[in-house]
Amino acid sequence: MLDLKGVEVAAVCDLDDNAAARVRKLCREAGERPPSIYARGSEDYRRLLDLEDLDGVIVTTPWERHATMGLAAFEARTPAAIEVPAAVTIDERWQLVEVAERTGVSATMLENWVYRREPLAVLNIMRAGLLEEIVYCESAHIDPTCDQGGDGTFLCLVGRLLHAVRIASENASELRSAAERTARTKLLKLISRNQRIRCQQIRCQQVR
Repeated sequence: MLDLKGVEVAAVCDLDDNAAARVRKLCREAGERPPSIYARGSEDYRRLLDLEDLDGVIVTTPWERHATMGLAAFEARTPAAIEVPAAVTIDERWQLVEVAERTGVSATMLENWVYRREPLAVLNIMRAGLLEEIVYCESAHIDPTCDQGGDGTFLCLVGRLLHAVRIASENASELRSAAERTARTKLLKLISRNQRIRCQQIRCQQVR
């Protein structure tokens, strides 16, 4: 956080006094004002939310506390970014959604994968309407046959997405085969002219 221009670490809440002291030391060494410390127990984060005027909080506690602390932040009208997983039960997940919508507070789960260029490319493809109406999707980790971290990752994801469209078209009247062929053609053209991804550099043994 100290590397981000315009960001101030205003307060820290931690059960470990030594950890909190290290944060204050890091802030001083970076030439920043030392943050306020809240370390009076497992519920002291509520005092932090009551007393501090914050633009946002980051929840990086053990998993079982993520939802509780996120909900408290929302109720305090403080945007929260919560480490993965944001919750450990279905009920907690719905609570996060409902309270965030009711309060209008920004809620973010800190899952770095969804902000990589590959998932964002797929999102833009969907938003562009190249896949018609989406009625079925599947998700998985990177296929082990794809080049990890290389352009094969993108092609693998596209292959999975086309596979999802194929299944959807076979089971839903909303997606006609002609629409699917059109979507595939447009998608392949989009890939071929993408400035960041050159088709001849894509390395992938198999696309499922």
